[in-house]
Amino acid sequence: MGIFTRFTLRSLAKNRVRTAVTVVGIALSTALLAAVLTSVGSMQAALMERTMATEGSWHVFSSELSATAVDALADSDQVSDLMTFTKGGTAALSEEDARNLGGFLTLKSMPTVAKGSDEPMGAPYALMPELVEGGMPQTADEVILPDYLKGETLGADGSGGVRSDGPIAVGSSVTADLGVRTAGPDGEESIEDPRPRTLVVTGFYERQPPFLANNYAVATYSSVAINAAGSPAGIGAGADDATMGAYVVTRGIGSVDEMHAFFEEATGLADADTTLYHRTLFPYLGISDGRPIWGTLWMVAIVLAAVIVVASVSLIYNAFAISVAERTRQFGLLASLGASRRQLRRTVLTEALVLGAVGVPLGLVLGVAGTVGAFALSQEAFTSLVGTGGGVPVHVDAAVLAAAAALSLATLVASAWVPA
Repeated sequence: MGIFTRFTLRSLAKNRVRTAVTVVGIALSTALLAAVLTSVGSMQAALMERTMATEGSWHVFSSELSATAVDALADSDQVSDLMTFTKGGTAALSEEDARNLGGFLTLKSMPTVAKGSDEPMGAPYALMPELVEGGMPQTADEVILPDYLKGETLGADGSGGVRSDGPIAVGSSVTADLGVRTAGPDGEESIEDPRPRTLVVTGFYERQPPFLANNYAVATYSSVAINAAGSPAGIGAGADDATMGAYVVTRGIGSVDEMHAFFEEATGLADADTTLYHRTLFPYLGISDGRPIWGTLWMVAIVLAAVIVVASVSLIYNAFAISVAERTRQFGLLASLGASRRQLRRTVLTEALVLGAVGVPLGLVLGVAGTVGAFALSQEAFTSLVGTGGGVPVHVDAAVLAAAAALSLATLVASAWVPA
């Protein structure tokens, strides 16, 4: 320890009241910065978690992929998680059944995780069906059906491409003429190359709100029968035919345009109707779509942090100015003994760093504790804002705390520089 450092520590110990007041000021400044940044970070995390819980964690969804395209996605370093399913075809219901149950029955498999984890980012890829009766399918010819089909007799008049052996229940058999669903020039849809297939019902599921990409049990204007994971595709069995669907989670992509370019290059698919991008989730992941609105919360945080820094500089500056003024004779004595201006300046800056070493960690703890208390008292308001029963938990992020500490240290240096 050098003579100037010992001089600084001795001076701080001698003027305990001023030292304590300065530490408190630094701690309060840091606490305000930590509270603001932690609050915004917690809000962002809560909104992202709500979005993933209600819409899935997928980034890109496509229902028309070839096996070759799926392999390319699995091999890509820009794909962190990948869930795939096979398509077994679509059958047309009779005109009478279609009035109440939709026009088609689509067969797809339970999902298979081709890369990554079952629940990327702590949330499912998509909203999965909730089984309400029976059991899950174990083979390609066993299926679960939506609960609104329970008790229905399909194809009772002998027409249509879907026929049941009576009122549908667990253990019933359903015969479906499965093929490729196409639309003609007049927009009328039909099934090409239908092939009969008998499916055994093992259970019924409750379907979540119908949106194609976030709901695994939804297909456009279709009831969805789901068979076992890994079931072979029933249509377009060639390696290059579009027989699969996929939910893709990416990494290292910073904009929607980059996302489009990556997916098109990997799969060969341009912006088709069967490819969807999770634009609701992207803002919380820092994937920009060119609109500044996604960063509104952080813009507010930056403004508040700037106000805190400016106010803190003016207050902490006074403490150092008084400290320097009180030690003018001491500095003069050191100068007469050969101390340079640089060494004297370093003495004041060392004092700032010593005080910061105590005040900044204390302020971080106070800031997080204050945020926890404020959030606990405001959960009802946060619940109505976020729209979930759990409210907004405090999300302590090391990067956020590091940013608060860095701003506090910058405030200290700025406050001490002029007196130094």
